[in-house]
Amino acid sequence: MGERDRFELWLKEKCGVRDESLLKVGPAKETYFHSRIRDRWEAWQASRAAIEIEIYDFDSFSPYDCGEDAVWTTELIRTLAKRGIIVKE
Repeated sequence: MGERDRFELWLKEKCGVRDESLLKVGPAKETYFHSRIRDRWEAWQASRAAIEIEIYDFDSFSPYDCGEDAVWTTELIRTLAKRGIIVKE
């Protein structure tokens, strides 16, 4: 599920927005027709972009320390980026 899908699901579940209110316009159908939905989408994106996480280098980390719960830093960064969260380098 992509970020826009999560946003639209949130709109439906928490705000009671119906599918017909999610009409998109523009060449690639990337912009919401209704200004309230468009404003909420921009705020949603800005809220994700405002989050920054700094990940420290774990030189002595071994995946064997945590067993199956171990998470590689690259996988963590990829997962956060998919959610629109910026990871400082």
